[in-house]
Amino acid sequence: MALSINSNSAIFYGILLGDGCLSLVNKKKFVVITCGLDDDLLFFENVVSPLLKELRQKESHFRLRHDSRSIQIPI
Repeated sequence: MALSINSNSAIFYGILLGDGCLSLVNKKKFVVITCGLDDDLLFFENVVSPLLKELRQKESHFRLRHDSRSIQIPI
């Protein structure tokens, strides 16, 4: 995914720096953005999901993890 430098890519990089994680599971690499369920649900609904949809040109679905009180979007 090639990104040009603009305000949306800057917001995305900031989210990745603060809440992103690069993972390797069974030789598969992926990025996960994780935030707190209690504080960040509106942020995910109103900022993160629409931003990822615009940058990736496809819908990104987040998971509510009630066991760990977190929200995750795998990319």
